[in-house]
Amino acid sequence: MTPEQVARTKLWVDNGQAAAELPAIVGDFDRDLMYRHFALLSVERSASDTVVQWDVDRVPDSSINWLFDHLPEFDSPFILKTFKDGWITGTFRNGIAAVERIEALMRLRGVSMANRFVSRELPVRNWNSKWPGIVDRPEFASDRIVYSELVADDHIPMRYVGTDSLVAKILGKDWGADENYLLDNNLQKIERDMIRSYLKAYSTGQTTIEDVFAQVPSPKDGEPFWLPYRRLIWPTVHKGKDCLASISLYGQPDVRLSPLAEQFCGSYVPVERAL
Repeated sequence: MTPEQVARTKLWVDNGQAAAELPAIVGDFDRDLMYRHFALLSVERSASDTVVQWDVDRVPDSSINWLFDHLPEFDSPFILKTFKDGWITGTFRNGIAAVERIEALMRLRGVSMANRFVSRELPVRNWNSKWPGIVDRPEFASDRIVYSELVADDHIPMRYVGTDSLVAKILGKDWGADENYLLDNNLQKIERDMIRSYLKAYSTGQTTIEDVFAQVPSPKDGEPFWLPYRRLIWPTVHKGKDCLASISLYGQPDVRLSPLAEQFCGSYVPVERAL
């Protein structure tokens, strides 16, 4: 074993109780199940960082409260490995930043990103009269706009994410711009599906509007259903760089998926101030 491996210690937190060994019920199961089935939280410590791992929708409040109580005892930076439609890994330089991220995630229990994503482009004549105001003055709705930086190889990573957008709430507002954020294969596929229309808008240089249908699981029983909304994508300049911007502008709130449905509801976007 390397000196680093020797120096690392791991705690398992089960219903707010910490132990150095796994509960006997876990046995030899796949380690992923410890978080996703048995709802455990783990803390792995070393002199150089602290790694915390859990499933956002499974871990009990008592374990998160234990983490908040003991976080000051651990060394920064904090590496948070959380499961939310896939594994998201983020590195946070201090306890304050880590707590903010943990609190934001725990407010999202029962809210899921789409696991299927289908879009259909609409003709320009279908535009609502208010929407061009967002294109001309995006600062009025900037808290919900997702900016995607254009790069030479036609890959369009998400770089600047509105703080009130669904992507920011689940993945973290800095995940696209920060090399310390990592997504697993499932979340990378979701990202690829969602940026296909960005690629088309990039190639044409034109504003695009589309109907989107996202298949999402109900927080009550997990049964998937289709959530419709409308999305606007347009070329712009953000922080001195050529980007594409997008915003979800129109959708009917669905009581089966609150607060997720609210993120797609046009009445929550202050477009009237842009006119």
